[in-house]
Amino acid sequence: MHMANTVDNTYEWGIGWLRTILFTAVGMVSISAAEYYAGNFSLYENTINWGLVQVQDFSNWLIGLVS
Repeated sequence: MHMANTVDNTYEWGIGWLRTILFTAVGMVSISAAEYYAGNFSLYENTINWGLVQVQDFSNWLIGLVS
């Protein structure tokens, strides 16, 4: 059982972190390329706008409960 835990911890601390860093870098480059080549597309702006709409809808819902 101890050997299995050691192998699992080594994977999580070593290969798991390397894989996380690699996929994060690939995702960043992919999003950057999509924004560059699509021209009119901005993931950052779309995310912020979506969040603002969610907050506005929530506030409208709260106002509806009070009224």
